[in-house]
Amino acid sequence: MVDILDEAREAVQQEQMLALIKKYGSLIIMATVAGIIFIIGWQMWQASKRKAEYKTSVAYFDALEKLQSGDAEGGKAVLLAISKDAPKGYRSIAALQLAAQKVEAWKVKEALADYQAIEKNGDPAFRELATLLIAQLTDGPIENTAGVWRFSALELQGLKHLQAKQYAKARESFTKISTDPLSPQGLRQRAADLILYATYLEDNAK
Repeated sequence: MVDILDEAREAVQQEQMLALIKKYGSLIIMATVAGIIFIIGWQMWQASKRKAEYKTSVAYFDALEKLQSGDAEGGKAVLLAISKDAPKGYRSIAALQLAAQKVEAWKVKEALADYQAIEKNGDPAFRELATLLIAQLTDGPIENTAGVWRFSALELQGLKHLQAKQYAKARESFTKISTDPLSPQGLRQRAADLILYATYLEDNAK
């Protein structure tokens, strides 16, 4: 009797998970993009300890704290100031964060315009990332790249395959990340989880 109840409970949980996936699947990429931008900001803050940009880095993380605490307008105001007056690298990361806020608010056209501006005039280190994000927003192809963003490109590519229910291609993209010793540890772990997730979706789609 206990086994039957356990199986029934597991079946209900699987149905609930599938319902959530169908409802919120389109938000997976948004969450990933936000995560990428946060990681970039954290790395820049770490680097700023060794440079004369400490004041700007403090302002940037103050903006993030405002956003996370619900003070959206205050956070955006700080980010806007950074995007105009800070050193070029910080201007780009602040602009990326502002664009991410617009994506979360479903202001896709405005976010796309911001990414295009970064792609054209931003810090060279972030132009390729802007190109990837444009491809994500426009549902265009994500080109393979050998640059610093290659693993992020593979992850976004895999997520797009997931959305298209191309589970084998999704696993292929995630496997390239999870088996490459040069990929960041956090990305490798997330890729391994996404491989299991893709298999779960495929098994339940049959």
